[in-house]
Amino acid sequence: MVTSAGSRKARYGLTLASSLLWLSLLPPALAVAQSGPTVTPGSVSLSGPTRSSVEGSVTFQASAQDPNGTALYQFWVQEPNGQWVDAQNYSQSSSFTLSTPSAGNYLVAVDVLDKSQVAAGDWAAAQTTLPDGVFVQSAVTVSASTTDAPAGTSIVLTATAQHIFDPVYQFWWEQNGQWHQSGAYQSSSTFSFTPPGSGAVTYVAYAKSPLAANNPHGALMSLVGTTTEYGMASAVAVSLASPTVVADGVATDTVTVTVQDSNHNTVANFNGSVVVTGSSSLVNFGGQEGPATVSITSGVGTIQLDVPPGGGGATYTVSADHLQSAATSAGGAAGQSQAANVSYASAVVSALVPQAASLTVTPMLPSLANNFANSDTVWVGLNDQAANADSTSVGRYVTLTLAGPGSFSPSGTQTTESVYIPRGTSQASAQVYDVQAGSGSITVSAASSGLAGASATIALDEVRAANHLAISTSQVFVNGSAYTEYQIEVVDQNGNLVTTGAGAAATFMLQDNTQHAQLYYYPDPVETTHGLSLGTRYTSSNISSDSILTTSGLATVYVSTDYTHTATNPTITVTDTTTGYTATAPYDFAAPVNGYAVLAPAWMKTMFHETRNGDQPSGFSVLAGHSTTVSAQLTNQFGTPVAQAGQPIWFDLLQPTTGTAILPNGASHSGDLYEAFTNGQGVATIEVSTPSGAAANRHDHFAFRVYGQADLGHSFYTMSSARQVRRAWKTDKYTVVPASSYATSLHVNFSEDHSSISHSNWPGTGNLSAGSKVYGLDLQAFNALGAPVVFNHYWNNGGDGLVVTSSNSGVASFHPNGFDVRSFGVSNQWFTSDEWYTGDNATTLYMKPLVLGHAGTATITIQDVSNPTVPPVSFTVTVVPGPATSGPAVELNGSPISDANPLTLNTNQAQELQVVNVDAGGDPIPNSTGHALAVTLPTPPSGFVWRTTAAGPTSSGSVTVDIPVSASSAPVWLVGTTSGATTDEPISGSDT
Repeated sequence: MVTSAGSRKARYGLTLASSLLWLSLLPPALAVAQSGPTVTPGSVSLSGPTRSSVEGSVTFQASAQDPNGTALYQFWVQEPNGQWVDAQNYSQSSSFTLSTPSAGNYLVAVDVLDKSQVAAGDWAAAQTTLPDGVFVQSAVTVSASTTDAPAGTSIVLTATAQHIFDPVYQFWWEQNGQWHQSGAYQSSSTFSFTPPGSGAVTYVAYAKSPLAANNPHGALMSLVGTTTEYGMASAVAVSLASPTVVADGVATDTVTVTVQDSNHNTVANFNGSVVVTGSSSLVNFGGQEGPATVSITSGVGTIQLDVPPGGGGATYTVSADHLQSAATSAGGAAGQSQAANVSYASAVVSALVPQAASLTVTPMLPSLANNFANSDTVWVGLNDQAANADSTSVGRYVTLTLAGPGSFSPSGTQTTESVYIPRGTSQASAQVYDVQAGSGSITVSAASSGLAGASATIALDEVRAANHLAISTSQVFVNGSAYTEYQIEVVDQNGNLVTTGAGAAATFMLQDNTQHAQLYYYPDPVETTHGLSLGTRYTSSNISSDSILTTSGLATVYVSTDYTHTATNPTITVTDTTTGYTATAPYDFAAPVNGYAVLAPAWMKTMFHETRNGDQPSGFSVLAGHSTTVSAQLTNQFGTPVAQAGQPIWFDLLQPTTGTAILPNGASHSGDLYEAFTNGQGVATIEVSTPSGAAANRHDHFAFRVYGQADLGHSFYTMSSARQVRRAWKTDKYTVVPASSYATSLHVNFSEDHSSISHSNWPGTGNLSAGSKVYGLDLQAFNALGAPVVFNHYWNNGGDGLVVTSSNSGVASFHPNGFDVRSFGVSNQWFTSDEWYTGDNATTLYMKPLVLGHAGTATITIQDVSNPTVPPVSFTVTVVPGPATSGPAVELNGSPISDANPLTLNTNQAQELQVVNVDAGGDPIPNSTGHALAVTLPTPPSGFVWRTTAAGPTSSGSVTVDIPVSASSAPVWLVGTTSGATTDEPISGSDT
C-alpha cells in the first residue's frame, strides 16, 4: 500500500482524464494480471453537493458494481493549494465527508477496486471517476470595457476569480437572441469581440480549476452583464412620468425625450436638441407657453409640463420634432450621426380638473409649554390630486379630533370640533389648547367624507423651575410715534415661561448706561379705542422698584428717547429682585421720522420733481375737472411701511387756492378734516376732486397735510421742548392745470433748418447711414382742442420732464454712449447736459441730435413723465451700413478690443484677431475696391508682437494685412512676449 499510494498521488497530479490514461502511465512492472472478481467497468460514479459556494462539512457518495466480490473505495482530495492528498484509503465505505474550514475550491475523486485486487496489488485495474467538488467563498465576476458604444465598437470582457485554484475561463455573449462562445477554457482572463450589429449585448463568464469537469457543473458562473451598441439617431421617443397632470397651475409632469437608433436603443452619446409641442396652447413647457426646445445630453432630455387652471378635463398630445445634433468636437465626435428621415413619437397626457382629494393638518407651533392653557393655531387645508392647495372646491366641513391632553376650548373638555372651509379658500383654522400640567403630546386628526385624512402632533414641554430671564424686542408704532417694546420673561432651562411657583411673581428693576441722553420707560400701557395709552413715563434714575411687577412671569415695557444724534447705543439691564436673575438688551438710537408718508397718485411719476425746504410742496400736476387719488402710508420710525389696519388718518386741505380742490366730505378749505382708516397694508386713500374751472393759470395749487392720532387738533406730540418738534404729519403740493394748458398728445417734427438730411428722407427707410447724426428733431405738445401747449422749462420746480427710450440703443440713441433710457428736462439754456432746449415758455422743444450707430432698426419712444396720462409718441429709425472708413478696426471675438473686451496673453501664446473693414457705425463692409485692401497696423502694444500668418514670423513694428476683394476681414495674430501681457486699448489700422 505504501508504494502504490505514492504512485497514485503522482498520477492524480498528472491527469484525471480516464482510468485507461492512468493505466497507460503506470510502469509495466505494476501491471499485474487480474485475479478473482473485478469491478464492472463504467459502473463507478461519484456525487457530491451542488457547485454553489458552501461552508462546513459536505459528504460525497460513490457507487460501483462488483457482482462476484466486494468493492473497496479510496478517496482523493485536491486542496485549495493545488495539492492532492489521500483523504480516505481503500475501504468498504462508499461515502466520504469533507471538512472545508478555509476558502477555496476542493476537488474529490475516487478509485474503486475489488477486495481481491487490492490484496494482489493490482492497482492498475482501479476504476476511477472525474473529479467532483465544492467551492468555499469562491466567486467570479466579469465586466465590460463599455456600457454603451456605437455599433462596430469592440468590447473587451475581463473576468476575475476569487478563491479558485489556477483558474481558467470561458466567456459567452448574446445579441439579438444569438449566443456565442469564446472557445475552450483558457488561462487568459480577458476576451475581445465585436458584435455584428446594434442592440443590447448580454455576457457572462465561467471560471474553474484546470482539473474540474469541463461543463457548467464544474465551474462557477458570474452574474449576467449587459451593454449596448447603438446605431445612428433615427427616432425620438416621447414619454411622460405620469399619464395625468392636475390643471391647478402648480402641478407638473416630466416629459422625457429619448433619441434612439433603428433597434430602439438609446443613442447614448447624442447631444443636441429637439422641439416639443403640445396639441393646445394650454400646455406649457418649462413654465412658458408654446413649443419649447429641449436640450439633449447623452441621448436623453427632459422638460417640465403643466396645464394652467381652466385646462382640466381634456386630453393633450405632446409631440417631438426638429431633432438637431450639437456641433461635434475637434476631429468629429462619434455617435452624432443622424438618419435622413427621423421618426417622431408622441405621448398623451390627461389634464385633471382640480378637486379636493386630501387634507393637511399644520400646527403653527411645533410644541406648547404646559405652564397654563397655551393655545396653538392649527390650520386645516384642502389639497387637490397633486397635493397642492385646492381652493376650487365647494365649501366643505372637516371634523377635527384630538388625542392626548388637549382641548378645543380653554376649559379642557372639548376634543372634537367641526371647521368649515369656504369655497374659494383652501384652509381654515382652529385653536388647540393644552391641558394644565399635561404631558406627552397632542395629536390632531382631520377627516372629511371622500377625502384622505391627515394628522399632526403638537409636543408638550414640561415647565421646570425658574432658571433665568429672557428679553425679546420689537419695533412698534403707537399713536403715530415709534417705540421699542421689551418683553421680559422668567423662563425655565428650556426657555418656557414660568407662570406658577417661585419666580412667577417677580419685581423687575431697569437700569441703563446712557450718558448724554435719556431713555424713557412706559411700564403700564392701557388699551384704548385706537391703540395704547402709554401712561406714566419713567427714566432709569426715577423708576421705582415696584413699577414693573408680574404675577405671570411676563412683563412688557415700552421704551423711547428724544435723542436723535449719533452716539453709542446704550444697554438696558433688567434685574429680577426676587430671584436675582439679570438680563441685558441693547437699545438702538435712531432719529424719529414722520409717521405717515403721503403717496403720489398711482398714475403719477415724480422723478423730475424735487422736494424743497423740508416739508414744502413737491409739485405734482393735476388736471382740472378730474379726480385725484391721494394715499397715506403708515410707517415705523425707520420709514418702513407698517401693515396695520383700522388706524385713523386725517387729511386736511392746507391753504388751497379758492375752488381748486374738494375733499370727499365737501371740505374745501383748511381746517375741514376728512378721516380715513388704513387697510390691511396700512394705507389710507381718498379721492380729491378738482373743478373744471379751478385755475386760471397753471401755477394755482393746493396742498395736503396728513397726520395721525397724536397730532389731532394740532396738538403735536413733542419729544422734548429743548429739541426740534417731530410731527407725524406730511404735506404735498398738487398743481392744478387748466384743460387749455393740459397736453393730451405729443408730436415729433422735422426742422430742415437744423439737419443735413433732406426733409423728404425723414423718417424714411434705408437712407440713414451708420455713424451719422440726425439734427433738427422737434417735439410739440397739443391740448384736447388741437392747440399747442407751452412747455414749462422750469422742470425742476414742477415743470416738464421727459424720458426717451430706444428699443436698440446700439442703432439709435440720444446719447453718444448709447443709453437705452435717457432722462431729459426742459430748459431755456441751449443743450445743457440733462435738458432739451425751448425758447422762453415756447411750444416747440428742440431735441438733441439723434446718434446713429450700427445698421439696424430702432424705435424711439418719448414720454412726458410730468404728465403720464399723455400717450407717448414713437418713431422708427432704419439705419443702413455707411461707407467704409479709412481706419479698419482690429477685433477680438467679434468686438473691438476695449475695457469690456480686453486681451491677455502669456509668453509665446498667440491670439487670432480680425482686421475688419468697417463703416462709421462699426459694421463690417465688404471690400469693393477691385483689389486687395492693404491695411497697415501700427506698432503693437507693449508686451506683444504681430504675426501675419499663424506660424510667423513675428514683427515688433508695423505690419500690413490684405483684406481680399469682396471680403470684409482678414486674420492677424498677436503674440505675447511677456507672461500675463494685457491690452484693453482699441487698435485700428490705416487704409493704404
